[in-house]
Amino acid sequence: MAENQELGALIRESRLKRGFSLGQLATAVGRSSASVRRWERGAVAPAATVLASLAEVLEIDLSVLERAKTSGADTEALGGDASEIVVSTVEQPAVEIAAPEPQSPIEPAEQATSQGGLFSDAWRVLTVGRENWIGWVRGFLTAGALLGMLVVLIWAVGELLDAIGVIIDSFDVGSSPGNGS
Repeated sequence: MAENQELGALIRESRLKRGFSLGQLATAVGRSSASVRRWERGAVAPAATVLASLAEVLEIDLSVLERAKTSGADTEALGGDASEIVVSTVEQPAVEIAAPEPQSPIEPAEQATSQGGLFSDAWRVLTVGRENWIGWVRGFLTAGALLGMLVVLIWAVGELLDAIGVIIDSFDVGSSPGNGS
């Protein structure tokens, strides 16, 4: 396990330097975040097939990664020949291999609406995006629920006022004008 410590430290340092999370790096190279975590801990070394994409994503020269991978498994330090060295490269492939989509900066039109207040923010959420129909459906359902609650509230206030009126009228039952008591 100690033979992969140098490579793991290099991968972790480069990942953090580029601002990638474990998951982002894993997605970019087509592996699971558990695999990247094991690489960084030095438990296993990345497979040779992954090193090229790892070097590209982390913007490291491939020869630097290969040297770090082989320097930990130095045959002289282990006192044997290269045929006796076993390096574990068990990895979990990612279910979906896709590079992260680049995040574009906020465009001026969107930026202007986000400074317009609550209504313009709500409007932007409903109308911006690849699947804006979901926002519209969600908005109509929310508006319908709010309208239903408003109707129930108006009905409840009316019933409350009627009940208060009945209570007030009950105070006048025992007294009549001209009784003189």
